[in-house]
Amino acid sequence: VKKLSKIFAYAHNFLYLGRGYNYPTALEGALKLKEISYIHAEGYPAAEMKHGPIALIDHEMPSVIIAPSDSLYDKIISNVQQVKSRGGAV
Repeated sequence: VKKLSKIFAYAHNFLYLGRGYNYPTALEGALKLKEISYIHAEGYPAAEMKHGPIALIDHEMPSVIIAPSDSLYDKIISNVQQVKSRGGAV
């Protein structure tokens, strides 16, 4: 946690992504970050990323992606690649 806090100390916004039953986990993660740090964070369904938050992703907008090894793993990894291709940290 200390290492990650140093890496992302610059961030004022975070995007949390989850697919399927992990979407509520992404929402809760974003809520917890807001509550404990007063940093803006949004949870979003990864399947809908192209319809909104993808426009906000850049090197200053880190993303937290919930990616368990399940039937949606390949799709969520595709989302990871999309974030990285826009310069976003994952």
